[in-house]
Parts: sequence; C-alpha cells; structure tokens
Amino acid sequence: MNAAGIILLCTILFLFSCAPAKQAIFFNNLQPGKDTLDQKITEATKRIYPGDRVAITITTQNSEANELFSSGMNFGGNMGGGGGMNNIGAMMFGYLVDKNGEIELPVVGKLTVSGLTPEEVSDYVKLKVSKFYKDPSVTSFLSGRVVVLGGSGVQGSVPILNNRMTILEAVALSGVVDPTARRDRVWVVREKAGLRDYAMVDLSSRTIFESEYYYLRNNDLIYVEPGRLNTFLGVNAPARNLFGAIVSSLALVISIIAITQ
Repeated sequence: MNAAGIILLCTILFLFSCAPAKQAIFFNNLQPGKDTLDQKITEATKRIYPGDRVAITITTQNSEANELFSSGMNFGGNMGGGGGMNNIGAMMFGYLVDKNGEIELPVVGKLTVSGLTPEEVSDYVKLKVSKFYKDPSVTSFLSGRVVVLGGSGVQGSVPILNNRMTILEAVALSGVVDPTARRDRVWVVREKAGLRDYAMVDLSSRTIFESEYYYLRNNDLIYVEPGRLNTFLGVNAPARNLFGAIVSSLALVISIIAITQ
C-alpha cells in the first residue's frame, strides 16, 4: 500500500472511531418480553397544566351557539385555526389554560381545568353547557408543541395533536437522527409550577420506558447532544477548517512524494 492509501485508511479509522456502533442503536439492553406500564406516569402526562392548550369541540342543536363556541379557539380569541392549519396554527389551537388553571368559554364563562384529563374536561364542559343547551356533544384533546434541538435531525417545533406524545415520537417527527448523536445523553427541560426542571434520559436504554420524561408535556424542550464527530466536523465547528487544511496539506505532500519517486 502506498503512502496515500495509508493516510486515507488512517483518516477513515479515526472518523469511525469517534462514533461507536453501539451508540447508534436504540434500546441496547432490550430483551423480548413484556413490561407493566407505570399508570401513575401515564395518567400524569395526560393531565392538563397551566400554560397548556386544550382544544374543545362543542356541538349543540343551535347552529349559532356552535359558531360561538368555535370562535373561542380562533386566532381572534384563544388562538387557533380553521382548515389547512400549518404547524404554528396547530400549536396555538385551543383554549389557553391560564396561571390559575382556568379557561374561559363563551356563554359558560371560566372553568377550572388544571389537573383534569381531556376526558374529564369533556364531561365537565358538557355538564356546564347542558344548563344552556340541550344534549350537547363535547370532545377535547391536548394541543401544543415541544421543541427539539441538537443532533436529532430537523430542529424546531413539533406539534402535539394527541393526548399523549412520547419523546421517541418527538425525535422521530423532528427528522432523521444524526447517527453520531448521543442517544445516551438527551436532555429534557420542563417547567413545573414556575420552576425549570432539567433531566437527562438515555434513549439507548430500555429504562427510557420507565422514565417520567418518556411522555412529554406541552412546551417541553428536548436537546440531543451531538456526537464527537459532529462536534469536530459540524458546519460551525472551528476544527472543520483546520481539518480541511490538514487534509489539503497531506494531499500536497503526497503529490510531491509521487512526483519525486
């Protein structure tokens, strides 16, 4: 093997040594079998908290009332959208739960919904609306977004359009995961009762399914730490230009050696 081949081989070995194959695999220690779901964690994530948005659809036999209830979730009211909503519209769709845990519905007025599940909100709202309109139909679901940053792929906001989004769904929806990303070092930043909580989870381990951060809440921020290779050769990494200069210099040296032989 000539000098050029040796240098090229060493470079390839160096690059691939930065990202062990095991690091690129989800759930390294997962074995076939069954686990019991932690119902406390599951139920907690389905409950509504101040700062959340809850989409409530109310249908009565009165068409004017239906329009009035729908207007409460439009951009002119609590922010929302009609047909063809984009991601921003979807993330802002629904009644905003204020700091007191309340929402305000047309006709009905203020209702305390903090701590309730969407199903419980439906029953509660139906009870209140029944005082004004006969046999209303009510459905509700959580609406909001989480933010994904780091080595997870396409960075940005991911809308929550169901009552239970997992961290794996959020990472998957954010785009193709960088194969060098640190799946064992994923940060979740969450606001709880006016405090900011920082937690680190390991997506490469089956323990993620037992974590209270497996199910996400509205406004959670997920940061996937980039791998060493990404940090070394990323677009904005200072070492990228240095690495390019070294490779160019080696190429020049190889060319000179080839000419003089």
